[in-house]
Parts: sequence; C-alpha cells; structure tokens
Amino acid sequence: MPNNYTPQTWGYLLTGTVSERLIRTLEGQEALSNYSENWQIHERARDLIFTLLGVESCLFYVRRFNIDQHDNRLEIWTLTLATDQNHFDFTSRLNQFPQFLQSDTPKTLQLRSTAYRNNSGCLGIYEILLLDSELGKEDAFSRPFNIHLVPDINQEIGIPREAFEIITSQPLRLRREFVPTETQRKRWGEFLNVEKRLAESKQFCVRFSSHNLLNIGDDNRITFKIDENFAFGINSNRLSNSLTSEELWERIQQAKYQNIELIINTNQLHGNNNRIKLGIIERIRLEQKDIRVEIQPDLLRRLQEEVTTIEEDELTLPPKAYLLYKNVGSLAQIEWKRTALVELERGQTHNINLGKFFFDATQARPIEQEIVLNYDDLLSKNANDGQKAAVEAVLATKDLVLLQGPPGTGKTTVITELCYQIASKGGKVLIVSQANLAVDNALERLPHHPLLRPLRIGNSANGNEGQPFSEQNVVHRWRENTARDCEDKLLPKIKIFAGLSPLLNHQYRFYAYIEIETTYPDKKEQLNQYLENLELLYQSKQASYEQIEAKQQEVEQLLSGLNDLVESNAILQINQEHKLQKFRSDLDNINLAKEQLQQWYINSNSQIYKILKQCLQQRQYLTEDLIILPSHILSILNEHQSNWTECISDNKREISTLIDSLRTSDRVCEVANKINWLISQKQGILSQISINKNHVNQLVEQLTNRISNQDCLSAIDELYRLMSRDVRIINSLENSQERLNAALRLTAIQSQSELIIQQSQPPLPEPILREITVKIVENISKTVKILLRRLQERTEQQINETLNNQDNLESTLNHFYVIPSTQKYLDSHLLQIKDTANELTEDIENLRQQIDIKKQESQDLEITLNTERTWWCNIWDKIPDDFKLNINSTDLFNLDFLNTIPHYFDDWQEKLTVTETWLNRYQTNMENWIQRLRYPSADDLESFRRSYVDNVNIVGITCVSAGNPTLLQKFSSFDVVIIDEVSKSTPPELLIPALKGKKVVMIGDYRQLPPILDEESLDELAKEIQTPIEELAFLEESWFHVQFEAAKNQGSNITKKLTTQYRMHPQIMEAINQFYDEGDGGLTCGLSDPDSERAHNFNTQSIRENNHIIWVKMPLKKEYIEQRQGTSRYNQKEIECIKKLCQQMDDDWAEKVAAGEPKKEIGIITFYGAQLGKIREMLSRNTFPNLNIITGTVDRFQGMEKPVIIVSMVRNNHNNNFGFAQTPERVNVAFSRAKELLVILGCHDLFTRLPIYKEVSNVVERYQGFLDENLRR
Repeated sequence: MPNNYTPQTWGYLLTGTVSERLIRTLEGQEALSNYSENWQIHERARDLIFTLLGVESCLFYVRRFNIDQHDNRLEIWTLTLATDQNHFDFTSRLNQFPQFLQSDTPKTLQLRSTAYRNNSGCLGIYEILLLDSELGKEDAFSRPFNIHLVPDINQEIGIPREAFEIITSQPLRLRREFVPTETQRKRWGEFLNVEKRLAESKQFCVRFSSHNLLNIGDDNRITFKIDENFAFGINSNRLSNSLTSEELWERIQQAKYQNIELIINTNQLHGNNNRIKLGIIERIRLEQKDIRVEIQPDLLRRLQEEVTTIEEDELTLPPKAYLLYKNVGSLAQIEWKRTALVELERGQTHNINLGKFFFDATQARPIEQEIVLNYDDLLSKNANDGQKAAVEAVLATKDLVLLQGPPGTGKTTVITELCYQIASKGGKVLIVSQANLAVDNALERLPHHPLLRPLRIGNSANGNEGQPFSEQNVVHRWRENTARDCEDKLLPKIKIFAGLSPLLNHQYRFYAYIEIETTYPDKKEQLNQYLENLELLYQSKQASYEQIEAKQQEVEQLLSGLNDLVESNAILQINQEHKLQKFRSDLDNINLAKEQLQQWYINSNSQIYKILKQCLQQRQYLTEDLIILPSHILSILNEHQSNWTECISDNKREISTLIDSLRTSDRVCEVANKINWLISQKQGILSQISINKNHVNQLVEQLTNRISNQDCLSAIDELYRLMSRDVRIINSLENSQERLNAALRLTAIQSQSELIIQQSQPPLPEPILREITVKIVENISKTVKILLRRLQERTEQQINETLNNQDNLESTLNHFYVIPSTQKYLDSHLLQIKDTANELTEDIENLRQQIDIKKQESQDLEITLNTERTWWCNIWDKIPDDFKLNINSTDLFNLDFLNTIPHYFDDWQEKLTVTETWLNRYQTNMENWIQRLRYPSADDLESFRRSYVDNVNIVGITCVSAGNPTLLQKFSSFDVVIIDEVSKSTPPELLIPALKGKKVVMIGDYRQLPPILDEESLDELAKEIQTPIEELAFLEESWFHVQFEAAKNQGSNITKKLTTQYRMHPQIMEAINQFYDEGDGGLTCGLSDPDSERAHNFNTQSIRENNHIIWVKMPLKKEYIEQRQGTSRYNQKEIECIKKLCQQMDDDWAEKVAAGEPKKEIGIITFYGAQLGKIREMLSRNTFPNLNIITGTVDRFQGMEKPVIIVSMVRNNHNNNFGFAQTPERVNVAFSRAKELLVILGCHDLFTRLPIYKEVSNVVERYQGFLDENLRR
C-alpha cells in the first residue's frame, strides 16, 4: 500500500461560523439555543465531527483547489471522504441524525479548508458540507490520505510534511487552462437542454375512467378508457400544461410499445415507491378513446386476486386512476451527459489535461518518449506494423491517441493487444462504444488469457447482448477457460513425464533392443542356412520313403490280388449254390400256388356270390379287399407287383350299376310312400267328393306328359311337390271349385305315382349276380394262371443256367495250385520293405522335429525383434514432438538413427528431472484446482464470482451507460479508456467515459457516418440562442474527424492510421479506396491469397467465380423510375431483381447445404425505409432455404460485415436527385460491408454523374462486372 495510505494524524481548527452551520445542518436551528458561548458551539461541533468520523483514521481525497484571493499565503484545499472504497460506513453514522434517516441519496462529507503555504499551523476548516456520494471518488486532481483528524487548538500537531509536499506538488484544480473550450461546452450544454425539453414533450399523465380487468378471462391485456379532459404534460417531475386531445393522442402514439405506469393521484408523480409499472402499450384506438396494455403475468394475477379480496379504495388498480408515461431512458441519458460536462468543468477528471484537449486535440501532450515492443511481447503474433505502432503510441502517450481505422483494418486486433499490454502492467481498461454490438464484438474478440479478466456491464433490458461477459456468465466462462489453461500447462508436463520416463527408466532395455537389431541379421542368416540343409536332407529321406512306400504298395497289391482271386472263386462257387437253392425254392412256391389256385377255383363261386349279394343288400360297391385269395398266390402277386385287380374292373362296374338302380328304386318308393300317406290323411275329404274318372284320366295324362322327359326319381319328386301344393289348397279352402280340382289332382297323382314305382323297379338281380360271379372267378383264375406259368418258365431257365456255371467254375479252379507258394514269398519280401520304411519314418520324424525347433527359434527371433520394435514404437510415440528427431517413420529402426538416441539421454534426463520436480510440486494442486473449477460448490461459485469481479481489469459498456452511477460504482478510474466507433458519437457521449480514464484512445473511421442529431433539436436550439443554424454546424460534424485533422495538421504524433485491410476482396477494396487515398495510396490488402480466402463460390448464370463486384445497371426508363411512399422512396423493379438474384444464389448453394455446409450469409442494404419494408415483404413471401438473409438501412449495417452484400440504390429519375446515396460516408459504409461479393443495383446513367460512382463504375468495368436489368452480361 502506498505511503499516503498509512494512517496519519492531522490537526484542525474550526474557523468562522462553520461550527454553527454544522450544528444547524445536523441537529437543526433549535439546537443552537442550547449553547450560549462560542466555545460551547465549537466544542459541540467537534463532538459532531467525532460522531461522524470516529476515533479511527478515514480515507480522504485531498484536492489543491485554489490560492486564497484575500491572503495569498493560504491555499484552499478540499478533503472529501472517500466513497469508492468499502473501508468506512459513513451512511450508518449519518443516520444517527433523524433528518437524514429517510434520505434516499447517499452522502459524503467534504471539509473545505485553508493551509499555510509554508506549512505553518494546522488545517483551518471553514466549510463542512454533506454532498452526493458521487463526489467522493478519486480523480486526476485528488490524492488519497488516511487521516485521523484531531482538534489542534494550540496548533501543535499541524499537517505532516510529507503529505504537505505531495499536495502542494499537485496542479490547482481551478486554473483556467484545465477548463474546456467554453463555446463548445456551452453550446453542447444548451443542446442538452433542448434535448431534455423534447424528451419531456413526449411525456404525459392522463386519467382513465374505466378498465376491463374483470372481463379479460385468460388474456393478459387490459383495455383502459381514456378521459381526455384530464390529460397533462410532465416537466421536471411536475404536471405542466393541459394537453389537447390532438396533443395527447400524438404523445400516446409516440409511446406505443413503451412501458406505462399507474398512479392513484397526481401527487404520486414524485418518487418511485407509489408508481406501479403496468406493462407496454400494445394497441391504441383513437375513435374508441382507449388503449390496451400488455400486463406482466405476476402483476395481472395479483390484480385479479385483489378484486375479490379487498375493498375498492384499497385496490392497486381501482376503477379510475391515472396512466403515466415518463421518458425515463432518454432523460437519464441526457442527465448523464450533462453531468459529464459539469464534471469536466469542475475538473473531476482522471487526466489533468482532459479539460484542455477534449475539445482541442492539439492541446494533448505529444508523445515524448516512444515505446518499442518486440513482436515476441505481443499477444497478437500476426499484428502488422501499423497495428503495432498504434499500440506503442497508446502505451507511450500521456493523454490521447486518435486512431483512424478504415473497414477491415484490424481495429479489434489493436484493442485486444492494448488490453493485453495494459493488463500485463497491472492496469485497467474501459472499452466503450455508442452501440452495444461494437462493445460486444470487442469483448468477444478477446482471447482467453490469465491476464485478461473482462466484464460486460449494461442494463439487463438489453437482452442477450454481451451475455458471455455479463457478471452472471463471465465467471463460468473464466472457470472453463482457466481450467483449460491449467490443463494446457499440466498436460504437456504429464506428456513429457509419460513420454521420457519409460525410455530413461528402461535404458537397459533400449540398449538390449539395439543389440537385438544389431545381431538379428547374422542370427537370422545362420538359422536360415541350417534350416535349408535340414530341409534338403528331409526331402532326400522323404523321397526314399516314398520309393519304399511305392514298393510296399506293389507287393501288398499283389498279395491282395491273389487273396481276392482265391476268395472271389470260392465266393462265386458258394453264390452259385445259394442261387440254385433259391430258384428251386421259388419253383416249389409256384407249384404250391398252382395247387391253391385250383382249390380256390373250385370253392370261389359260392364265396364271391355271397359277397356280391351282401353288396346288393347293403347297397355298397364291390372293392378288391372283399375278395380273399390264397396266401401263396397273394404273396407271389405282391412280390411281382402284379396288378391283378384290373381283370375284374368291368365286373365291378356292372355290380355298381345294379346297386345304383336299386338305390334309385328305394328313393322312388320312399317318396311314393309319403305321397300315399298324405293322401290317406285326406281320405275323409276325398270320400265326400264325387270323382269323375274321365276327368281323373285326363289329369293323369297331363301329369304323364309333364314328367315324361324326366327320370323316375325326378318325376316322383315333381309329383310330391305338386301333391304338397294341392294338400295346402284342400286344407285352406272349403266348398270351392279349386278345392275340387285339387282333390281330383291328388287322385291322379296317386295313380301316376304307382306307375312310376312300377317303372323304377330293376330286373331281378339273382341271374345278374350269378353271371357276374362266374365272370369274376374266370377272370381272376385266368390272370393268375398266366402269371404262374410265366414265372415257372423263367425259374426253370435260371436253374439250368446256374448248373452250367457251376460246371465251368470247377474246371477253372484246377489251375490255381501255385498261388500258396507265391503268397509266402511275397509276405517275406513285404516284411523287409516295412522294416526299411520304419527306419526312414524314424529318420524323417527326427528331421521334422529338428526343422520345427529351428523354425521356432527363427520365429522366436522374429517375435523378439517385433516385440522390441513395438516397444520402441510405443516409446517413440510417447516422446513429445519437441524432443523427437525429424525422421521418416521408415527410418525408425535404422541402426544409425538408433545409435544417436543415447546421445540425448543426458539432456532428456535433465528435462525429466525438472518436469518430475514440477509435477511433484504442482500436479496434485493443479488437478484439484481444475476439479474445483469444473465442479464447484455453491461456496466456490460465490468465491470465484467475488474474486473475479474484484480483479476485473477490462470493462465493456456503452458510452452513455458509462454515465449511470450504479453501473460503474465498483470502478473509480481506468488506466486507459478505449472508445470504439467514435465517429458515430457526440462529444457529450464521448466525454462520459473519457472522464474515467488516465489516458484516452479514440478509434474510428471519419470516412463513415457521423453522429446523427435530431434536426428538430438543432432548429429549436438555433431559435433559443438566436444563432443562425449554420453556426451550429460543428454540432453535426464528426468530432473525431475534426480532432484528427487538427492534430495531424499540427504534426502531432498522437494520430495513427491503419491502412492494411483484411476484410474485402481487392476488387471491392478498389471501389472504396477513393475515400481513403490521401496521396499515400490509401488501403492495401493484407490477405495472402484473396481469390481463395474471399471466394464466394457462386457460379450462376449471372455471377461468375472471378466476379467480386457487380453492378446491375437499371435503365433510366419510365417503368424503372422510383416511387414515393410518404416521405420515403421505393423501386419495385430493383426488388424484383433482388428476388431473381437471391433465387439464383439459393439454387446454386442448395447442393452445398445438402453436403453439410452452412447457409450462405447475405446482407441486403438500402438507403430508404420504404424500400426496406417492401424488400422484407418480398422475402416473407419467398423462402430461400439455403440463404441466411438479413436486411437493413445503411445506418444499421455500420460496424457489420457479411460475405455477400446487395445494395439497392432506389433512386432513378431524370432530375438528378440522388438523395441519401450522394453522401460519401453512406456510400462507403454500404459498399465496405462486403467480404466476398458486392452487388450494386442502381441506375448507372444517373449515379455516374457523381464522381464517386464514376470511380466505382471504372472498377466494375475493369473486372467485367456489369449486368443488365435482366441479369445478363
């Protein structure tokens, strides 16, 4: 801690009326009456100071304010109690006094004092003030001292000399040279007043007469009925004038989609406690005089519950109350900017010279001593010379650096490097920009590094912007990155240890391996030679064995042949005898079968007749199994597969026909019996009827004709059907002619049925049966006799042939008497051959075993070599690449290479020892730390968060948000403030962050869009101060451009320029280089291979791969003329052309998306809101699934980049009206967003009348990039 933080005792005196004023401030006017004497008043004041400060020392910021105008021996100092440190709780001490107990604003204590310039005497306190706590922060004019104030009535204590010298060495805070340029400060202050009035002119308070809370159901929107008679404006938190109906609804329209609040009465305008935030205005209906508000769900539930539970006068949302809209955001920002101007005027800065150079960069102190960085000291190793020079300038400057950075020149690289360099020196950096996107981009480009601890600060209403670096998420990101860093440090050490220790700890094995590699070729050769000799001997023995084996087979075959010959003749003789016996047995069976057939023939007639008669009686057909033949006959028939049943097939058909006729006759009789039975049942009726026989005969004749063509069975069935009908007639009718006719027909049917019965009777079956029986017996007997005769003849022939063969065999066997002696000789010779074969087999087996042993030895030698080589490969793979020699993998087993390895053992052993020592010391702790980072407890998380936030050294925030006292309360000052995209910001916006920096870096591009001010504000300001608006032009100028040019023209070395761009293809760069070429050639391309690195990869009908800038020339014709929409413009033909272009690109990119590539990023820029709306409408109707298209005006696209940019120029007229497109800054922004392809859609004849477009046209022509309105070349 610096010496001035060491507790010091200072003596003080209370002078003048300061004691009375202090008592009055803390205890009230009435308290003074308790003290009649001055010494009592002073004594009480000293007690109050003791109550406020206590007995301990307190941190004060001491500022050298001025020289006393009445006594130049005295200096005026201010001692302000520090509020940017957490060492002292002043609020709780102040709350001991009742009038400060309810104060909403934190306070600090300031002591205004005098001190003699020769340091005689003590501190003379002449004013004690309670000020806003914001004034208790450190700035460039303050010095911190840890002071214990002690009353010094006798002036014996005084002020410590060291502290006195430090304070008097500081500049005076009120010297005029540190006050900013008065005219600019005044004008910007007046401009802020106008902005405030305009912001307040959008505010309103209006009464509502009813609402529909009770009728909304599940909806979360409440409609309020507006009472126009009670509508007011709001100025400075007070109701102003009443609003007319027109004024009220205009303000309501302006507040659409903004938050609106509820107050019960107008007295609640002051303070925030009594106001209820309802939600956003979602719908406005002027005719119905109502607005609809979308309510937050939690609030809506509470409101609905209250309706049924509490009294009406206690409701949060009563039937009648007031709706309040306050332009809080705009007013707060205006106030922050005003505060910045005031602080600059007061000298509340962290750079003493800020008041001099902020509005006049020429007053910034030049760089006196340059700093030169080595490239090895850079975080961004690929930084170019211009980027490096910019960083060096910032490190060397005391006040300000202005950095001109055209598109794509690596401004973010400079910011990243600056953060690293400042952080490495223990400093803090504030990164700001007007837009959230620029701040987020700057932070996101920061690589993780232990020295860099970024934090994104901003209003949570900004959604996801900066989320990775928000306080909620940045600690998680830091934990992950820190764990990864630890692993990156630990794992190489582990890899070194794991890679070197297996080799160095087993050097003996490595040397043994080298010995194996060395001796392997000779050993292998010896084994191979020995094996070759064994194989030759083995083959010789094998050949001898094969010869003996062949002889053995010959002898064995001879013996076998002789044995077969003897055995085959003996067998043949036996076989012949067996055959003869069988044939004779067969002949006996045949003779027996003949006898059985003769016997069967005699008895078969009566047997078969009985079978046939039984078939007739049972009405069953005749089958073969009913006819029983003698066993021998049946056996012979089956053995010879004789189909004897065919001989009686005709007889079977005859008997079947007879059976069928009997079955028919049975059926006819059955039906006839039914007819007779039914007629007999009606006999009583028939007997009463006189029957005319002639008439009956006629009916009989009719029936005969009717059934004459039918068989008996069909005829009787027909009669039965007719009879059934007539019986029903007789049963149902009485005394009618029809009944008489039915009775006559029954008589005729009965007569006719009797005739049919006679006709159906078959002839007598007995004669037929006897005839069929005789036929069956004769046919079977004949068939069997023929078969037996044929078998007998064949068998007798076989017997004769067998007897002849026996005679021939006996004569042949008489010649084989020499065979036994031959067999004996061959048996003896075979034994000798087998002995020789056994000897050879034993020799071969011995040789085989020797060969196997040697092969195993060879295999073992190979296995040993491969095992050791595998071990060596594993060892080599584990050795870190930094330690390996650069060799091919094929040389890994080379003996020359292997013999060089031991030369490195000493160095490797030293490295291993160092690594092992490091691991023993750090590995466990580091692994535990990684584990804790990856899987923290709740306490760990809180500890990490607190530690990280306390040590943040890079803060990102927007310019205006930096003025919010609650956002940066943890950070009193920064070593460097980097303001990015400075061209778009106004001086009050830039001033807010600049106040917080010891040095300031302004980075921007004055060739892009300047700040955009409200014309209404400028007009009102000109009227208010009675100044021509032309004299206020400086307000619209780019502060950055003015300051850069002023400093450059003066020859100051605080200006730097980046000229190497990495964004655009050179074709696109050439089109915008006209804006940057100031006689020095302008921009150069830093891409090493732009055709590859910035290839758009389109190859369509209109877009060729070598085209990177294209102008679609819209003709100056009637149908292509622009159209007006309100105050804006649109061009339908250009929209149609955009659609065609997108379709071509979408079709061409489809194959790439199908192959897994991402969609192509396309940006469509236009200069007019009406054109933008119609482009978006076209895109909503046409899907381009392979493109990711974003659209916007030029203003929105500043700071962005896309691979492909399509610019719609819109204007097409005969009046030389160029509109917004004639502003060089807008053209530059629009055209410089493209990285790979820029497509311009516009009237070539119109725009080339301007020099900037003539130059663009020359570039397009140079690269053959013109297309007509139909996208043809």
